Amino acid sequence: MSASPAIHTVQRANVLGVGVSAINLPKAVELILEAVRTGRKGYIAVTGVHGVSEAQLDSDFRRILNNAFLNTPDGMPMSWVGRLQGFKTMDRVYGPDLMLAVAAASSDTGVRHFLYGGVPGVADALKLSLQTRFPGMVICGTFSPPFSSVKRSGGRRADTIDGGMQA
Repeated sequence: MSASPAIHTVQRANVLGVGVSAINLPKAVELILEAVRTGRKGYIAVTGVHGVSEAQLDSDFRRILNNAFLNTPDGMPMSWVGRLQGFKTMDRVYGPDLMLAVAAASSDTGVRHFLYGGVPGVADALKLSLQTRFPGMVICGTFSPPFSSVKRSGGRRADTIDGGMQA
């Protein structure tokens, strides 16, 4: 799943050659749920200063960030740069806050989530926690890999795949 740079509909701030989506948390949730509703495929990157720094050294990683459906500003420096470039409503979209906001907004809507990543047991514990907090949330599966294909793990039945990876 990848989004072509030609179909980005969200403006981006240029942070050292990395396009960071000029959004805030409510806008990110709106865009994600609209993408699910319309069947748009793509991925979301949550990027702060570390990600932009890594993208300076790794052109493949920079391409991954720049081709994301959304590349959220996970860190105030990303938002500050965006505001200096004229994106006045751009604000931090912290990954855990985004996950919780999407969970809350999609509860009782039938949106199917898949939790991917972490050490064994973490995704299952997160599933229980999210379904306790958001009783209408549909989580159709979890997988804590040794790294492998999402498609082989059952993720193809999901509307969203929430992955937790750390650098």
